[in-house]
Amino acid sequence: MMPPIEWAMYGGMQMLFIAMDTLWSLNPFKTQSKTIQQFVDIHAGPEYAIHYKFSSIVKAIIICLMYGPALPILYPITFVTMIVMVLNERLVIFYYNREPPTFDDDMTVWSIKLSEWSLWLSIPFSFWILGNRQIYENAVYPITLSTDIRLSGHVQVFDEDPKFDYTAPLFFFFVLFAVYEVFHWLGSKFGCIHPFTFEYFEDLPNYYDAIEIDDREDLINETEYYKAKYDITYNKGFVDRIHDTRYNDKIKKIQGIPFYDILSNQEYIMMYQYLPVDVPNRDLVIQDGDDDDTNNAWIADSIFMMVNLADIDEKRGRELSMNSKKSQEEFRNIV
Repeated sequence: MMPPIEWAMYGGMQMLFIAMDTLWSLNPFKTQSKTIQQFVDIHAGPEYAIHYKFSSIVKAIIICLMYGPALPILYPITFVTMIVMVLNERLVIFYYNREPPTFDDDMTVWSIKLSEWSLWLSIPFSFWILGNRQIYENAVYPITLSTDIRLSGHVQVFDEDPKFDYTAPLFFFFVLFAVYEVFHWLGSKFGCIHPFTFEYFEDLPNYYDAIEIDDREDLINETEYYKAKYDITYNKGFVDRIHDTRYNDKIKKIQGIPFYDILSNQEYIMMYQYLPVDVPNRDLVIQDGDDDDTNNAWIADSIFMMVNLADIDEKRGRELSMNSKKSQEEFRNIV
């Protein structure tokens, strides 16, 4: 029950901070924030800690598989836990946390592998628990002296007259698994054997074909904007190649950040408080402190140009002033 309790607790704190920011008003656009990023930080909620979520799932699975044979009540408890976690994660992503970035399947694959290992490790534990005669048969082997060896009666006889109980299959299965893992490790270590390993073709598309249409349009619009307003040519060959590539929605697309540009990363956009050119009414959203609303975009444009000053002479770049009207002409002359 901890996930919904945490959601209620931290969600209540977020609602309190939002109410304090709006001065206890029901108007969601009333704010005491000085910048857009401050407003977003208050209203958008915390980041989604996906690593913490995966660890909670794996922890519940490992505890259930390891100790389930001794405590069967763990199976229904874990089943209910998984249902609560699934419902909780769906709700917090939609209504509480910020939209998480797109990840590949590495974390999912590793979580599945860890869960599989917990299943193998539970075999010897099950062998010992299910074969414990003191638990299931009430068989007690008393000792006379404190130095005597305590017998459990849980034995497998391998002499001329072998005797095995109902837990023997677990024992032999674990031995076979241990032998397989040893040979698998030796094969990967010395390159002599590679059981059940093969190379495969991932069928990855061409980079330019794998860019999502929204990312393509954002980059093209950004390039055309700075070219038209400041006569700056930015990533010309790269953008031309993207522009000339026909979009195919049947090809596997890049998930996450598609470009190496710093301002393609949402983390840097937040730190620089940069407002991309595709934001509607961008000039009205930005406030630069003067009465002229026609030059508001320069606040965000200057961030973009400062980040991309690598192609400008260092001496002239250091002389660049940040006074909005003067800087526009000066930057145009430098370029």
